[in-house]
Amino acid sequence: MKLPIIIILCFFVALGLLGVGFRLYQNWARKMVLATSQRIASLLSKNTQYQFDFNVESEYLRQEWLSSKQQFDRYNCMDIADHSITLDYDYFHNIAVKVQENARLYEAYAEEIVQLQTAITPKISAQLHIPYKHYVKIEQQLFEQYRLKPVTASYILCVATYTSPQGRNHYSKQSRFALTELEYRYKQLQEKDARRNSEESRRKRERAKMSNSLRYDVMHRDQFRCQLCGRSQHDGVKLHVDHIIPISKGGKTVKDNLRTLCDQCNLGKGSKLE
Repeated sequence: MKLPIIIILCFFVALGLLGVGFRLYQNWARKMVLATSQRIASLLSKNTQYQFDFNVESEYLRQEWLSSKQQFDRYNCMDIADHSITLDYDYFHNIAVKVQENARLYEAYAEEIVQLQTAITPKISAQLHIPYKHYVKIEQQLFEQYRLKPVTASYILCVATYTSPQGRNHYSKQSRFALTELEYRYKQLQEKDARRNSEESRRKRERAKMSNSLRYDVMHRDQFRCQLCGRSQHDGVKLHVDHIIPISKGGKTVKDNLRTLCDQCNLGKGSKLE
């Protein structure tokens, strides 16, 4: 009964020794290929000729935690990118410049290293006591290991998340903004901000034109009655001077665009266009 056990133990010991021997052989073969491969030597030489920037990343995470499912459903992830671009433009511009330079250099680098082919022959590999196909396989593995892989495209990864109060449900959505579009998007945001500031200034100017004298003239013209329901102060309503075309819709503070409305009609109209 003990003999089969001994045989099994010897079998596993032999397998272990074979595994150790194979790993030792692989390490020895890699060292031999690294020391003798002209292709790898040429690659390492090319690597010293290119100064890539390896301090940039392919993605920069920016995350927003939302307070309700309704807010999450309406949320546009690109708002995160716009906020990041506006707040940290110089930071991302510096990264974009480095990545673009990496891409420019890598185009030339890739064209050069693709021409590096193996120079090993079956005769030479036999002299090194490494089968030809095995030598070529190891050489290719080393080539991929030592080939430079700089970041040539970078993104702002925009992630919006919401977790229910009890933590039972978790929602997440994301989008990516390519830094190659940074300059164009930043210019768009600047123009949008300029238009918004210009519009706010226009609205302030139009509101400032509503003087007490102009307000009286409009009410007097309208016989101090609401131009929608006909009621006056004697009917218990307050009278307002309303912009027919609201200022928010481009309306101006001129008599032709003003009329008398009671507080209730004015509240009901809001900023609607008639």
